[in-house]
Amino acid sequence: MSDAPGGCFAAPGPGFVWNHGDFQNDITHTWLGIVGPGVHAAGAFGDIFSDHTDIRPTILSLAGLTDDYGHDGRVLFEVLNDAVVPKSVRDHRDLVSELAEAYKEINAPVGKLGIKTLTGMSTQALTGDDATYSALEARIVDLTNKRNSIASQMIAILENAFFNGQRVDEGTAHKLIKQAEELLESIDEAGGGDRGGDPRH
Repeated sequence: MSDAPGGCFAAPGPGFVWNHGDFQNDITHTWLGIVGPGVHAAGAFGDIFSDHTDIRPTILSLAGLTDDYGHDGRVLFEVLNDAVVPKSVRDHRDLVSELAEAYKEINAPVGKLGIKTLTGMSTQALTGDDATYSALEARIVDLTNKRNSIASQMIAILENAFFNGQRVDEGTAHKLIKQAEELLESIDEAGGGDRGGDPRH
């Protein structure tokens, strides 16, 4: 374990032997290049948080294809031209982007929820006594169940908007975004906040 700020989540020194599954920036922060018809020629930018699960739905949407595979990721439509974005999304572009961002924050492994539970709650559980461990692990199970309920509704809205042309219900979308924010706030209130920085930056 490193003595540097952030403990074992801090960047290791030269000569460190990397293994798959580590949590440092070098592992969790990679780049994705998208180019072709229908894609903005925006150059390099880092405004959108994404991970590997977003690649497949983005390619399918860009190509105008659908299948019956359930995605864990979302379409990175912010990099696409309006001409290839479904009307159901164009009509609510800002709201869909906000919903997608909130979805990633609670569902992606290095979204805010994943980081907070790993660097805060799970670490506390491993460094405490048996009672602390049991209490914090029970709390993580509860958070996971709440996360699953919110995230499943979010991805259903996103999938239906992009692949089935279904209209986005503004009230439902705003409610789910608020629930995601409250879920993240509940971790801070319980003392399980991030102790190691955000590995996405």
